[in-house]
Amino acid sequence: DVRRDVAVVQLAETDESVKVATFAPSDRIRVGQLAVAVGSPFELSQTVTAGIVSAVGRVVPSYGCQVGGTRSAMCAYLSMLQTDAPINPGNSGGPLADRTGRVIGMNTSIRTEGFRTANAGVGFAIPSDTVLLVADRLISGEPVATAFLGISGVTPTDGRAGALITEVVEGTPAERSGLEKGDLIVRSDGWPIPDMRALRADIQLRLPGTKVELEYLRGDRIGKTVLELASLDEELGDQG
Repeated sequence: DVRRDVAVVQLAETDESVKVATFAPSDRIRVGQLAVAVGSPFELSQTVTAGIVSAVGRVVPSYGCQVGGTRSAMCAYLSMLQTDAPINPGNSGGPLADRTGRVIGMNTSIRTEGFRTANAGVGFAIPSDTVLLVADRLISGEPVATAFLGISGVTPTDGRAGALITEVVEGTPAERSGLEKGDLIVRSDGWPIPDMRALRADIQLRLPGTKVELEYLRGDRIGKTVLELASLDEELGDQG
């Protein structure tokens, strides 16, 4: 899955030394808990570094956005774990674990400034639930295309939480469901939506063809709509 930078590798042979990893549920992860990163930074294999979980639900662009641009079909926004456990080039794909050795995420990227490429104390890992969801889809042969709602939006600047719709694209699930410019989306399947990036991450994690219930504010009225998500690949066509 090039958008989320997750792949599945099948081992031809294993022995008793290979142990199955235990994954911790993402909803049990707390800011401040121990985080241990394992990987091969700078080709130094089996390196272990430690820190804490600095933030949960940090919405950042995927690797596909960095190499393909924001309108690329490879681009997705993901809800990530942020950690200060030192992560450097070569750590990508390695596990981020808790103090008991359970995998809480997969190390994916770091935030740097200017020309620096080394760790600056801000690293990101894809949560365990997302990794398992994508892996299960790949193993079962299900499509991993990115779901598409059909709006443009921003985060309100007046202190309100939610995703404010600035445009509804014609012929998309959003238009067919009755969403309008000016609607403020505040919940997705009952879960709060704090800002536009959170809505984008929520939608892009889902499969095209799945249904989602969105709750929104229109003036002083609360509305709900259920819509079936389309495929971003099909909507973009040759643009991707």
